[in-house]
Amino acid sequence: MLAFSFSLYYFYLFPLSLVVFYTLRSINNKLALPFLALLSSAFLFLVDWESFLLLTALVLMNFIFIHSDNRSKLLQALLISLNLLPLMLFKTGTVALDNQSSFSVSFNVLLPFGLAFYTLQQISAIIDTNKPDMKKMSLWQYLFFSFCFITLPSGPILTYRQAITEYKQFNHGKIRYNEIALGISLIIFGLAKFCFIALPINQYTDLFTLSLEQKSFTLTFTESLYVMLGSLLKLYFSFSAYSDMAIGMGFCFGLKLPINFDSPLKASSPGSYMNSWHMSFMAFIRTYVFLPLFSLSKKIPIKSMQTRYTTAWTIAVFFSFFLTAVWHTPSNTMVIQGIIVAFILVSIELLKKTHVTEPRQSILRLSKVLSRLITLVCVFITGLFFFAPSFDVAIQLLKNIVTPEKVSVTPLLCPYVDEFHLSLFDCSNFFPSLTSVQQASTFLAPSWAILHMVFTVFIVFFMPNSMHIFNISRSVHSSLLEITWRRSLAFAFILALLFVFSVSMLGNVQGFVYG
Repeated sequence: MLAFSFSLYYFYLFPLSLVVFYTLRSINNKLALPFLALLSSAFLFLVDWESFLLLTALVLMNFIFIHSDNRSKLLQALLISLNLLPLMLFKTGTVALDNQSSFSVSFNVLLPFGLAFYTLQQISAIIDTNKPDMKKMSLWQYLFFSFCFITLPSGPILTYRQAITEYKQFNHGKIRYNEIALGISLIIFGLAKFCFIALPINQYTDLFTLSLEQKSFTLTFTESLYVMLGSLLKLYFSFSAYSDMAIGMGFCFGLKLPINFDSPLKASSPGSYMNSWHMSFMAFIRTYVFLPLFSLSKKIPIKSMQTRYTTAWTIAVFFSFFLTAVWHTPSNTMVIQGIIVAFILVSIELLKKTHVTEPRQSILRLSKVLSRLITLVCVFITGLFFFAPSFDVAIQLLKNIVTPEKVSVTPLLCPYVDEFHLSLFDCSNFFPSLTSVQQASTFLAPSWAILHMVFTVFIVFFMPNSMHIFNISRSVHSSLLEITWRRSLAFAFILALLFVFSVSMLGNVQGFVYG
């Protein structure tokens, strides 16, 4: 289903909808939005009819509530619970299935298509429309908001309040060719990012994961390190690519979607990391979970105002990160990860609050470096436990990295390691655990895969992100190199080449839908 939805989504549905949308705009503006709503609904029906029926039921129920006179707090709470119920049931079902197999289910692939995303959007509608100053959407607007094929597979999460603001200018005025050119360029850039970076890494990590699941061998230090880095980076670039393409499609239709990704691995603290990854989801958590819970917790009967506020902040942070972990996956390891990250974040912030004297500049610089190192170590280790087939396998991989028994290199590097203990090195190949048949099925040979990983790491830490390159938003994290997109023949030629080669690689796609 995933490969089918990927092909349908990017190569049939989007071009068709774009052509018909602007054709209808030239005839009658009022026809364009209903067309997009109906086409989005048809797309969801073709990809996952069960999800279509579920979302249709939720939309009708919520739309009636939004336009009713009785919008009491009790009814609102009941409706929020009913919207969360399918997600909770499917999450529980995923856990039950996961417990029967050694391979952990990642990316919520057993959930109905888009359920994790449209559930949050529906909840935002229930909460936002209960405010007296909030405008109500028409039926066609609400259908497009709920079924929007642009954001349905992987976000970003567009809340009701944000959608109302966008719809005020949507479908009006002249066609903005600059935004269309920007949007198409961003779509191609995201597609190339997925095909040239995420896909090759994904093929090798899948081979290693399959072998680990079958317990056929023990990985070397080089292979274990590749699995740890690759498991997180394939998600990093896949999710970043999907966000780029969604935001690019939004520009093509005149919609400005929320920024969803801002180089999180450049973050210098756990809090900065979380606020830079899946930004629309974290904004949802901050608005609809953290702030209400913080306001409620401030009523705890503690005499000291500072202690009361600190306690309220701590409770709100822990609960927010717990929900964040549960939303991504219901596995015990992921929930534990969320609690660990919350504990680290709270500890760092509390240490800042209790720092009496002004720190010296040298100590401050050192603390930033240490904070960044601790953040990276925590991110990659928790990512390893998230992607590993089982907890035991994750421990074994971590042991292979911390106390290596074998470091695999190519024969070309053997002369340079003679001065070390040669018995520590395996000079046959970078990936000696994989057979030649398995290696032949990948895009890159092992030596090229290592160079590809080095290049990928360089991009992560020293290159600007897509939103920065395309002048959509300025990143809060600095970059070593500066690249700026502009409308020119040279950039058009480069993007055309990227598109052609990306399409040629899509026959091997085994993609996922985030959420």
